Amino acid sequence: LYRLWRRKTGQEEAKMENEAMMLGHALEDAVARLYADTTGAYIIPSSAGDWIARDTAKGYLQVSPDRLYYPAGAVRKKSERRILEIKTTSLAVDKEDIPSYWYCQVQYQMGVMGIGHATVAWLSGFPRLHFDYKDIEFNATFYGLLIAEIDRFWNTNVLQNIPPSPE
Repeated sequence: LYRLWRRKTGQEEAKMENEAMMLGHALEDAVARLYADTTGAYIIPSSAGDWIARDTAKGYLQVSPDRLYYPAGAVRKKSERRILEIKTTSLAVDKEDIPSYWYCQVQYQMGVMGIGHATVAWLSGFPRLHFDYKDIEFNATFYGLLIAEIDRFWNTNVLQNIPPSPE
């Protein structure tokens, strides 16, 4: 949190892309294609690339999902869109216990964008190359708690330039 505060207050440059991040970005199309081929989902082509969605009331709430998609058989209208967050990892991932920061990330994305469903799809290199995915429903209670913490951080630490604990 301390490093994030330093970045948000202009005291530290954004994190440089390391090899793992570069490989993750390079593999996004492949993982999205695996997801589409496995589920029949339609990946919205214009959702690839770097773009940002912002909350209209609180501009500091912004997200950049990896892709948007329509589930197999869905009518292709805005209300049916879903978020596809793509991960590549060298760790073993338990589908029933995904990393908590993945869950937090998609809850935040769904809340900011007003989308009720998301999927995390991943390619893991451990113990062998493996593809899987998990569908996640929006949890309004969790999102409210998450936003309360973000609001506190933004309004207290960033706007008032009060550093959080460096722990």
